[in-house]
Amino acid sequence: MIKGKKILITGISSGLGKSLSSILIQNKNKIYSLGKSAVKNKSIKYVKCNFKNINSIHSKLKKLIDTKKIDYVFLNAGILGKIDKIEKLSLKDLNEVFKINVFANKKVIDFLIKKKIKTKLIVAISSGAAIKPKLGWHLYCSSKAAFKFLIE
Repeated sequence: MIKGKKILITGISSGLGKSLSSILIQNKNKIYSLGKSAVKNKSIKYVKCNFKNINSIHSKLKKLIDTKKIDYVFLNAGILGKIDKIEKLSLKDLNEVFKINVFANKKVIDFLIKKKIKTKLIVAISSGAAIKPKLGWHLYCSSKAAFKFLIE
């Protein structure tokens, strides 16, 4: 059980990130979070961030993180994108999904390295879709595969 640690979680406003933060808050952990929707919990230090705006991530992290040590980092933010035939998907669609599912996570990792923030563990949330694609899920599967291999 993780207790009394500093934890960074992206994508905390819904799904896995929301559930993870709910559990970790109960154990007196200090949670730092970037996300698209406001979080109303005094145990969470939150900064609103649109991961589609890649250039804003560094400044948002600078505003959020006030320490030289984050014990655990959960790179969880992600989107599904459009589900459709490949010929109906544009490069703009691909770029939007990759911005959030791949490039934003790279920016977070770069920030931690450049600012020399010590971490024990970085957990990258990918998907089975990264290794077993589904028909019509081109954007999500390709972005999660890219993210998986970026981390590996």
